Amino acid sequence: MSLLRSLTDWYFRPRNREAAIYVRLGVRPFKRFLPTGGDLYANRMGWHPILDRAGGLAASLARFEKRTRLAESAHLLTFMFFGTMGFYLAAGKRFGFAILITMFNVGFNVYPIMVQRYNRHRVLRLLERR
Repeated sequence: MSLLRSLTDWYFRPRNREAAIYVRLGVRPFKRFLPTGGDLYANRMGWHPILDRAGGLAASLARFEKRTRLAESAHLLTFMFFGTMGFYLAAGKRFGFAILITMFNVGFNVYPIMVQRYNRHRVLRLLERR
């Protein structure tokens, strides 16, 4: 196994009690309203993010787990970019903009990252049971 694969597996592996922390931080209500994959959006569009029926449940869960990694990676990169921008604005004493950028960063990146990690924890637990 390559070093890069080992590092990514280490990062994406759910930790003990991680999901419980996300629940306390309000991930369940937040995930219902995500515009591109939230529960309400999926119900309105008539699709289920996991059960696509191709290859059975285990294959669908495995594909969904990979999609959580991809989505989390995109949000993580965006989080780092806007986090750097927030620090730059704060260093330039533009605190109002720094606070605004930080608030948007939490809503548009931190919470979606937590949703992906929460979903991955649930999916991997289901896969282990099969």
